[in-house]
Amino acid sequence: MPDAYLHIRTARAALQQSGCSLRCLAAYEMGANGPDPLFSYQILSSHRDPDLYALAERLHSERAGAFLMALATLARGDIQRSFAAGFIMHNTLDSLAHPYVAFLCESEDGIYHIPNGHCFYESALDCVTYRQDTGDRHAVLPLSEACPVLSPAELGETTALLQRAIFAVFGEDIPFLAISDSYRWFHWVHRSFRSRYGFKKLIARLLDAALHKPGFALSHMQPCKMKPDVPDTWLDPYTGESHIGGMAAIVEQAEHKGSEQLRALCGYWKREVTREDLAQVLGNASYNTGLPC
Repeated sequence: MPDAYLHIRTARAALQQSGCSLRCLAAYEMGANGPDPLFSYQILSSHRDPDLYALAERLHSERAGAFLMALATLARGDIQRSFAAGFIMHNTLDSLAHPYVAFLCESEDGIYHIPNGHCFYESALDCVTYRQDTGDRHAVLPLSEACPVLSPAELGETTALLQRAIFAVFGEDIPFLAISDSYRWFHWVHRSFRSRYGFKKLIARLLDAALHKPGFALSHMQPCKMKPDVPDTWLDPYTGESHIGGMAAIVEQAEHKGSEQLRALCGYWKREVTREDLAQVLGNASYNTGLPC
């Protein structure tokens, strides 16, 4: 699935297309990282307590529509509503893009069918996209473009919303501090995996060799080169449907769909759209496959 910058970039474009107004852009853009920060919680520990990694996996594959609706209906105030809107945009891009990424990385003849190919591709995608956007072919993706800094109030509000929504949909009472800390870990991970001059990349190679896990650390490093000739014609591994148009076409589709979802969401908060109509617009697509879950 796409990495942080592409998610935030897509969310920005969808918001602009929608004509909607959200008052807390930092919360919106952090929300666009979706459940991914939970993967980072206690990343250096062999036993995570609570296991937010497993929870993040569930959020990606189970009851996606119910969780998005929980965020939409439980959100109170500008910060929480902005965060909820961003989180919904994460689902929009993931559910459209992940089948393509799976084709590249999981098919036996896929160009990224290598150890940790998924992470190599998404790191390269963020790098290439940022360089195209800036016109600087040597640019290194800034930390702020992947992991916006939230104020204590913003972090507290978004954490409280996530805690309530997780309990409402999955029945898990996750400690407030654990969810909050996952965002600090997320920031640390993105800060640590930047190697402007290549020194950290060397350390990552040595670590991968010591652990006998090719690409375990190196695949997350920025900057990261894209393999040449990534195909635009592909086969959805989950539906068998053939497609013409690679990630650029998928992102354009996500921006359009996201703008429609944002209009419905803001209409719901203004009491102009019913709960049932909002649920239909948001859908219930798995982040991993795009199929109903």
